[in-house]
Amino acid sequence: MVTNVVYARFTEGTQTRTEPLWQYDYGQVLKVEGVELPSVYEMHFANSKTGDAKSAVGNSSGVEIPDEFLLSGENIYAWVYLHNGEEDGETKYAITIPVNNRAKPVNDEPTPQQQSAIEQTLAALEAAVTYVEGAVVNMPIVLDGLWFVWDKDEKAYVSTGIQAEGPQGVTGATGPAGATGPVGATGPEGPQGITGATGSAGPVGATGPEGPVGATGPEGPQGPTGATGPEGPIGETGPEGPTGATGPEGPVGATGPQGETGPEGPTGATGPQGPTGATGPEGPVGATGPQGETGPQGPAGATGATGATGATGATGPVGATGPQGDPGIPAVTAVDNGKYLRVVDGAWAPATINYASGVSF
Repeated sequence: MVTNVVYARFTEGTQTRTEPLWQYDYGQVLKVEGVELPSVYEMHFANSKTGDAKSAVGNSSGVEIPDEFLLSGENIYAWVYLHNGEEDGETKYAITIPVNNRAKPVNDEPTPQQQSAIEQTLAALEAAVTYVEGAVVNMPIVLDGLWFVWDKDEKAYVSTGIQAEGPQGVTGATGPAGATGPVGATGPEGPQGITGATGSAGPVGATGPEGPVGATGPEGPQGPTGATGPEGPIGETGPEGPTGATGPEGPVGATGPQGETGPEGPTGATGPQGPTGATGPEGPVGATGPQGETGPQGPAGATGATGATGATGATGPVGATGPQGDPGIPAVTAVDNGKYLRVVDGAWAPATINYASGVSF
């Protein structure tokens, strides 16, 4: 299993991202999948999307990622660069290679043998690039009937002096006629030709005998109704007959006696309620009623929150000095050994009694 290959797989679009590599890896190969590339192509590498990029040559096996870009620990950006002609190049695909950071190896300096192998590899790579540039990128061309090749030192095409077209050869003998090919399919109908001029009219022929009367055809549809004619004149009104004479009015008869009162009829249905009348004036206030008995005392309310502590009052005046207290027995120490207490100036005090002739008082 190849472990030093990282794949750039394109499923849609022109940009993709690979699996991450580790900082200080080396000998890693980038392989492109999912798009068609020529057998040999050019790839550009860099640690940023701006600045200079390093060119490398890729093929069907992939393209080796320059180790220097893995040393920095930054992401690597790669671009597939295709040459469409002698002087035409185009960036076709972009690839991002994430790089995971790690601690720097202690023995990261190459040995002389490794350095020699690196130099040999670089020399071989440079030779391969030069070959590819000469053989693929800058292929021989024909100018003015001569072959021109690319000079890598001059970086220009130079003439080889070789004619691109050789002298015309002797005409060969005519070969035998080939067998007749099959009849081709009928071609499409051509366009209609121009209508010819109308010929002159021929002579009128003699009138033929009258043919038999044909059968009566079906009745045709009813024609439209004709317009209504004008209304005739109104006849004259006949004379009105005479009005008869009015007869004389008869006399008024005498008033008859009043009849008995009939029974009371049933009460009629209640009529709809009339509108509410306007509010009358407010009546006088009534006399105050006697006071009711005092109700039982309600439960005590919850104790209110303690109010804030009031400000400290001003310091009161100094009181009068009280009477002097009893001074009490004075304190004594070892130096007072052999002394007695006696009143001195109205207060107890230790004192010494002198001895007289060996007699103490």
